[in-house]
Amino acid sequence: MSLREIELSCPTGRSRVLVGDCLPMLRELADPATCLVVSDSKAREALGSSLAGYRVLEIGEGESAKSLATIEAVYRALLEAEADRGWTLVGAGGGVVCDIAGFAAATYMRGIGCGFVPTTLLAQLDASVGGKNGVNVGGYKNIAGVFRQPDFVLCDPAPLSRLGERDFHAGFSEAVKHAVIASESYFAYLEKEHESALARDRATLANIVRQSVEIKASVVAGDERESGPRAKLNLGHTVGHGLEAILGLRHGEAVSIGMRAACDFSADLGVMSEADAARVAMLLGRLGLPTELDGAAPTGSAQRVIDAIRRDKKRDGDTIKFALPERIGSVRVERVGIERVSRLVEGLFA
Repeated sequence: MSLREIELSCPTGRSRVLVGDCLPMLRELADPATCLVVSDSKAREALGSSLAGYRVLEIGEGESAKSLATIEAVYRALLEAEADRGWTLVGAGGGVVCDIAGFAAATYMRGIGCGFVPTTLLAQLDASVGGKNGVNVGGYKNIAGVFRQPDFVLCDPAPLSRLGERDFHAGFSEAVKHAVIASESYFAYLEKEHESALARDRATLANIVRQSVEIKASVVAGDERESGPRAKLNLGHTVGHGLEAILGLRHGEAVSIGMRAACDFSADLGVMSEADAARVAMLLGRLGLPTELDGAAPTGSAQRVIDAIRRDKKRDGDTIKFALPERIGSVRVERVGIERVSRLVEGLFA
C-alpha cells in the first residue's frame, strides 16, 4: 500500500498527515526518551509493539474521560517525567484520546510538541485532523478548547481491523459528511465501494481516509478558527451533539441522525432536492448507520436535547450557525432560529 502525505499549514502550525503503512514512522517523529503517549486500554492493545519503549498513560474511554480531571492527570504524568518544552505528547487512540492529548500539549508549559496516532475510523477521517481539541465541562461538549495543529498524524489502517462493529460503522458518518460538503465524486465512490469498505479492505479504507483528510485539510487551511467556511464541517453536528450528550449514542451515530435531519430540513425548505436527501439517507443506511431514533426515548429527552443545543458554541442569541446542504457536494451555512431547530428536534422524537 502506497504512503500518502497531506500537508496542512495554518497560523497555529504545520501538520503532516500520513495515510497508509505509517506506524513504523512513529519512532522517527517522536523519540521515546522525550515522549509521553496518552492512550486507552483498547488502543494500546491494538497498537501492540508500536508503543514498546514509550512511557504510556492510560486514560478512561468515552466522553466521560474527556474532562479537566483527565487533563490534570496528563499534566501530573508529564511533571513526574520531568518533561520540558522539548518533549512530545502523543495521543494514540480515538477522538477522545486525541482531544485530551491535543489540549494538554497546547497548554502544558504553554505548548509542547504533539502528534496523533488515531486508531478508530472516525479519528482517522476527522477527529485527529484540523487542530480543534476540546474537553467537556458540566456535561456540555468541548466547552474548553484550543486551536493548534498537531505536528504529525499517522493514519494507518492496521488498527481498524480490531474495532468492534458498532464503532467501525460509526466512523463512516464523517466520510459521508465530507462528501456531502465538498465532493459528489467522493460520494459516488462511497456508494460504489461501501461493501469493500465494510469488509475492512485496507486499500479501500486508506483511500477513504485520504479523500476525507484532503477535504478537511482544504477547508481548515482557509478558515482555521471557524469564522467562516469551516462551519460547513458541522453538518449534522448541531443536532448530533445534543443527541450524543443526552441519549448516549456514539458520536458517529448521532451525527448520522443529525445529517439526515439536516438534509430533510433542507429539502423541506426547497434548498436540497428530495432525491439528494434520499440518496444521503440511503448511503448512511448502507454503511450501517442509523438515520432515525430507534425505540422510545426517556420522557423529556427532546427538551434536554434542545437545552444542550442552546448551550452550543455556535449559538448567537436566538440563532445558531446551521450547515444546510444545497446538493451533494455543496453546503452553505446560515443562521437559523433556535425555535426552528427545536421543532426539528421535536420531530425526531415524534
